[in-house]
Amino acid sequence: MFHTDQCWQYQHNYFVKTLEEHSIKQSMSRKGNSIDNGLMECFFGILKSELYYGQEYKYKTVEDLKRTIILRG
Repeated sequence: MFHTDQCWQYQHNYFVKTLEEHSIKQSMSRKGNSIDNGLMECFFGILKSELYYGQEYKYKTVEDLKRTIILRG
């Protein structure tokens, strides 16, 4: 399950087709109701503020960032 808001990039045919090719079901928040995904929004907001914002220079690759997230989890 991949839950998003209704931004255009999540509605783009290429994105939707990619999800389908990987057997991932897409779920979208109701229009104008960001609370639908409130817990995940909160989680990623905290994650970014603790491990990313102001520290971008620490991660040379996405893998470096992933490793940090796993180690701190």
